[in-house]
Amino acid sequence: MTKPSGMRDTTRAPEAASAIGTTEPERAEGPSDNADHAGSPAQPVLARWVGILRRIGPDLIVVAGYTALAMYLTFGLWTDPERRVLSFLGGADPILAQWWIAHAAHIVAHPGNPFFTTDMNHPIGVDLAANASFLGVGIPLAPLTWVFGAEVTSCLVVIGNFVLTGLAWYWLFSRRLDLNRAAAMMGGLFCAFAPPLVAKAAEGEQHVTAGFLVPFIVWRFTRIGVAGRPVRDGVLLGLLVVWQAFIGEEVLLLTAIALGAFAVAYTAQRPRQVRAMLPALIRGLPIAVVLAAVLLVVPLWYQFAGPQHYNGNAIDPRGFHENVIDYIGFPAPTPFWSAAVVGRLAVEIPFLGLPLVLVLLAFSWPLRRNVLFTTALAVLAAMLLFSLGTDIVLHHRSLGVPGPWRLVARLPVFRWAIPARIGMMVIPPAGCAIAFILDRAISRWRKGVRLVPAMAIVTTALALLTFAHAPLTTIRWAPTPRFVTAGTWRSYVPPGRSLVTVPAPSLASFDGMRWAVATRGDIVIPGGYFLGPNPEDGGKTTLFGTAYRWSTKMWINVLDTGKVWQASPGDRDRLLTDLRFWKASVVVLVPSATNVDALRASVEQFLGPPQQVDDVWLWDVRGLM
Repeated sequence: MTKPSGMRDTTRAPEAASAIGTTEPERAEGPSDNADHAGSPAQPVLARWVGILRRIGPDLIVVAGYTALAMYLTFGLWTDPERRVLSFLGGADPILAQWWIAHAAHIVAHPGNPFFTTDMNHPIGVDLAANASFLGVGIPLAPLTWVFGAEVTSCLVVIGNFVLTGLAWYWLFSRRLDLNRAAAMMGGLFCAFAPPLVAKAAEGEQHVTAGFLVPFIVWRFTRIGVAGRPVRDGVLLGLLVVWQAFIGEEVLLLTAIALGAFAVAYTAQRPRQVRAMLPALIRGLPIAVVLAAVLLVVPLWYQFAGPQHYNGNAIDPRGFHENVIDYIGFPAPTPFWSAAVVGRLAVEIPFLGLPLVLVLLAFSWPLRRNVLFTTALAVLAAMLLFSLGTDIVLHHRSLGVPGPWRLVARLPVFRWAIPARIGMMVIPPAGCAIAFILDRAISRWRKGVRLVPAMAIVTTALALLTFAHAPLTTIRWAPTPRFVTAGTWRSYVPPGRSLVTVPAPSLASFDGMRWAVATRGDIVIPGGYFLGPNPEDGGKTTLFGTAYRWSTKMWINVLDTGKVWQASPGDRDRLLTDLRFWKASVVVLVPSATNVDALRASVEQFLGPPQQVDDVWLWDVRGLM
């Protein structure tokens, strides 16, 4: 294979087209390896270290820059990870993300079924394979969770997703595409810290922001046809697909859609080259597909046919799509323009923003012969159109034009996909385009051309600055009771029994989930917050959690109104029926709970006065079971 020239000459499209599949490029950014080894054994150690630092110095700067930005965004979280949680939905998705991590550590320490559990929603259970259970990250980080706790591990995951995703794209741009490291840094910055990704991190959807495998999947996909080792590359691609499936199937599906668009766009531009690659592709790609299918057959069975699986979304995905203005609008509020200036172009979470769109339009023409650049733009356009859904909307007003998503909206798998999420795949090709534009600008600057490169560099930097984001907002939990942290609960809750909080674990109360997290998944709880089947229609639709039993509804009513429940004949039997169904061992109420007096009185009229154990009120119901 012809060695690429670093994409500097945009007229050399064939070389640019094969850049991803090449070996490590030889860059003249520091002393060569030959120079390092040519010295005598007496060469000063300091000189050797200087040479090493000159080679890796830019990379260290990138690592430090991404880390500093991630730490800034998560300042409110890492300063007190055991007491603070991201504030989205009162901490719902963030606490679920912590529970996934705690449970992953639990099943490593106490081997069990990784795709189904009754530790939450006891005794019915939760289909982990049908939820974003994050096993691909939680299991490798289990030792960290054992030592520091799931709260700390979850905080590090939020930070690490930003940093590792940015570094993975930086590696692809700088090492595989041979782009200037400063340009690659800016491209990776956008790929990891674009506003939609920051928003998803704030919502606790870490399976979405964990995109650090995507660049390697892209790399291995493109290498199969050009590297000369299709079997090996097919195996590696298959293993990467499996790992990504255990991190987040949604991102894997979106990546597959984007790679399909990449293949179509690339083939349209280089049909002869693709034809020459077909023998290797025919050998390598089926290996990747078969390997992934074999390794994923069990979790896929659990997901689509196992206990507590579901056959529909909790919401109609077609109703969630992007608007045209979402791509060309300004972040609202923005530190750079007032609301009056921004006017109707203000959107909460811009995907590209008008400044960046103008940069892409203004500086794309000189790169029109670079096949990777034009393919990236084609993927960007395809993902943008798909994300607009089945009907294109300008800004809360339909244009009466059907969107291309209508072609696949009712197909298997795709009917579950949310069109708005397709917009996430606009980010990588946009980051790639940014890296190419800045790479060419820096190259032209070094050749003595000043005005246009300076304009490209400055305007791109300003466009990215418009996405400046405040640190993610957090809320502060009440301290976990000593009853839990001291392990006192273990003498009251034998194996196979559950601990019931007041109210029972649900969207109204996360105490049970929090305590399970604090014990590395040891506490078994009824209810909870997860995706499960709706029993009223046989699982054709989905619930956030489980159908509330009578006791849960009663306690939530007391919590909301602050009034003691007015008992009716049969209510005590209803409560006992629920406790027996949950296989409850104890019912626990913390004195710091909202409307605690009303909650305590409502339980007392059925179970009598509680006993004080450590810092909680406790009703031991084992004798009633």
